[in-house]
Amino acid sequence: MSSDSLYRSIYKDLKKKIIDGVYKIDDCLPTEEELTKQYFTSRITIKKAMQLLVEEGYVKRFPGRGTFVSSKYKETLNNHESLNLIGLVLSNVSAAFGLELLISIEKELSEKGYNVVFKNSRGDIHLETKYVDELINMGCIGLIIQPVHNEYYNERIIFHHFNNFPIVLVDRDFAGMQLHCVRTDNYSATQEAAKLLFDKGHEQIAFICGKDSGVSSIENRKNGFQSAFFYNQKFLKEQYVASILKCPNTDYTQEDFDEDVQSVIKFLTQEKEITCLFASEFTVCKIIYEAIKKMNKVIPGDYSLITFDYSYGLINPNIARIIQDQTEMGKIAVSMMDKLIKKENVAYKLFSPYKIIEGISLRKIK
Repeated sequence: MSSDSLYRSIYKDLKKKIIDGVYKIDDCLPTEEELTKQYFTSRITIKKAMQLLVEEGYVKRFPGRGTFVSSKYKETLNNHESLNLIGLVLSNVSAAFGLELLISIEKELSEKGYNVVFKNSRGDIHLETKYVDELINMGCIGLIIQPVHNEYYNERIIFHHFNNFPIVLVDRDFAGMQLHCVRTDNYSATQEAAKLLFDKGHEQIAFICGKDSGVSSIENRKNGFQSAFFYNQKFLKEQYVASILKCPNTDYTQEDFDEDVQSVIKFLTQEKEITCLFASEFTVCKIIYEAIKKMNKVIPGDYSLITFDYSYGLINPNIARIIQDQTEMGKIAVSMMDKLIKKENVAYKLFSPYKIIEGISLRKIK
């Protein structure tokens, strides 16, 4: 790396640390000598980086005392705060889930005097990280985030949370961490839906989901499904909790969809006693629906089907479904954010309502 590009890189890194709160207002930055060792470069390169920070008002230099984060930067933050910007990052927006949530959050924030900057991370944790930093850098005073499906929690979200930046998660939780979150009680919703299936005579029920999703909402649904069998004294075959699909992942393609359809066909061909399929989410429902059609079977004559979430117009509009109240979820999220910004007390975990619609895809078998 040339010395010219290196000093700009150092400048950006120091600027980011100031914005992120690593170096707070009136903090003294490391000396030039310390920074040369930290960045493995010359004092001339460090001086050029520091000069950019001075010119942009991030720091002030006092001969004999050191370089300090400037109060002028605090004024810049206050100006940003006067805009009342709230960042909203959703992992995907579709008619099945996300669109109603987006509309609700924008409406509620607007009514409370906030302005919204929206980003769609499209299920990509790298995009999510980029947008989180961008939104904070542009002066957002709080973030409402639907975390992406990923094996690990986003470290940037956790970092900003531990630096007391107002963050509210929606739809998905960071299990074991005290981040403010509003979501559906997926565990109870799945238990209730499973009880409905039992009442209709179904006991050979398979729960279909992606391979090792690790997503809190899906895991809660899976756990609710398993516990429903236990509490209702029903026997559940281990293979009926079927994590067999690629869905969902960041780069889910038509080829992946077709492969998942074949996985469901293979599974149903092997497990001939199954009478009902429980889709963990709507994309899974579409896969199951297509697999049943390719097998020349029908719903509900051959298989009953129930799903979480739904989008009209894509498949049979009368599929049994668990509908999350996205409008209420949005209202609760905005209320939590407003209280966090005003430094009022607010519960860490809140549930939004749901309802179960039977449709015509559930056959009574006794």
